[in-house]
Amino acid sequence: MRLIIGSFIFWCLMYIQVLVFYEIQDDICSYRYDAYGIFFSIYLSIESGILPPLIMLIFGYLTIKNIRQSKRRIRPLAVVAAVRPAIFTGMSGKDLQYSKMLFNQILLWTFLNTINPCVLLYQTITINDTKSSFRLTVETFVNNMTYMFIYLEFSLTFFVYTLSSSLFRYEFKQLIQKKILHRFVSNATVSNIT
Repeated sequence: MRLIIGSFIFWCLMYIQVLVFYEIQDDICSYRYDAYGIFFSIYLSIESGILPPLIMLIFGYLTIKNIRQSKRRIRPLAVVAAVRPAIFTGMSGKDLQYSKMLFNQILLWTFLNTINPCVLLYQTITINDTKSSFRLTVETFVNNMTYMFIYLEFSLTFFVYTLSSSLFRYEFKQLIQKKILHRFVSNATVSNIT
């Protein structure tokens, strides 16, 4: 509970800067285009572009390492008159598919979420360039598209899991058969009885 409250307070304090350095320009709320713009773009690049994939890779690696360690079992093997331990270190097919799903999720997240910080960094670097209205329109369009990629990642998770794991497909099929198709069979049986 303390970790949740501490995390909430930490992120509130991290973004308190927005209350001071954001302003409304031409009916659009955005950060100021001065030194804070450079700071915010670099901050966002680290906070959204570098840190999450790095943390996901670290915890993904630790998860796979934990799976491998939990699979190590020492079982006695009868050999003539002696008993010797055998160590099984291989990952099961189920664990391998979980690892594959985790790896694909990290790749998808990294691909779709690092585009936005790169665009923000580009806008910060070219902040002092004289830009035509067409270039500003293109930059605004690209910037808005990068936010669409961020939101798209949440909806693509299901498809990534479905495409990358036969176990997920099997479990999903079982869920559909038990929860949804069972309801249709029950309703059809009731209507045939009456």
